[in-house]
Amino acid sequence: MAAPEHGFRRYYGLVFSSRHYTATVKAYGLTQEFTTPYTPEQNGLVERFFRSLKEECIWLHRFESLGQARAIIGRWIRYYNEERPHQSLGYVAPRAHPALAA
Repeated sequence: MAAPEHGFRRYYGLVFSSRHYTATVKAYGLTQEFTTPYTPEQNGLVERFFRSLKEECIWLHRFESLGQARAIIGRWIRYYNEERPHQSLGYVAPRAHPALAA
């Protein structure tokens, strides 16, 4: 199941079927692709990201406030996107990967 060129894949949920949300998606010229309920393997990259986020960040902290949670999770996301080695990149960090160097 290939994702549309200008769209996104998501699970079914009430928030994603509201008239306002649907109109906003159309206004941006996007298309939506829905995964089959209870089949996380259809969205494996996102599922793996959230597993890593929980195992490497969220479960290791006891957040005292929403602000603290946002700051710590934000730092981890920057680390994930720039410095953390990724299996899909041959265990090289995105920042160091030649194909991603700007």
